[in-house]
Amino acid sequence: MALVLACMIGARGIQAVWTAAGLSSAPVYRVQTEHKQVAVTFDVEWNDRQIEELLTVLQQNQAEATFFVTGRWAETHTDTLQKIAAAGCEVGNHSDTHPHMAKMSPEQIIAQIKNCNEKVESILGRTPKLFRSPYGEENAELVAAVEEARLLFVQWDVEALHTKENAGLDVIRRPMPPW
Repeated sequence: MALVLACMIGARGIQAVWTAAGLSSAPVYRVQTEHKQVAVTFDVEWNDRQIEELLTVLQQNQAEATFFVTGRWAETHTDTLQKIAAAGCEVGNHSDTHPHMAKMSPEQIIAQIKNCNEKVESILGRTPKLFRSPYGEENAELVAAVEEARLLFVQWDVEALHTKENAGLDVIRRPMPPW
């Protein structure tokens, strides 16, 4: 499972992010608030081994997170997806099959977004409102497609680099935000 821990200065809850950021032609990396808050997100693609443990930790700390899932993962892990939603966590769109979307045509990008949305909706009864591209890619075509799909394009500004073997605090890096 590709879990990317991303902390983004932001408001708690999807409605606050929509209100603060609105639909924009640029991805959201952070949302300014009067309070010191973080938004914790996970990108989910490969398996579901750690999700129940993550949900337990979130519940114990009265915290919420956003899980960006791929359509193919949602199809094969429906019970886990339902547990994520039942725990009060937001479910976002992470594409259908986790491709390099910056290399795709606008039609292919739209298909990836639409297919994931349809799969999540068929399982949860609601469509994602947030999108995060695989690999954090973005270009004009991808941004336009996400806006056309009426999703909020969410990135991160701190990455845990959890996929690096034996990753610890010494490997966490802060990518330069685009602003």
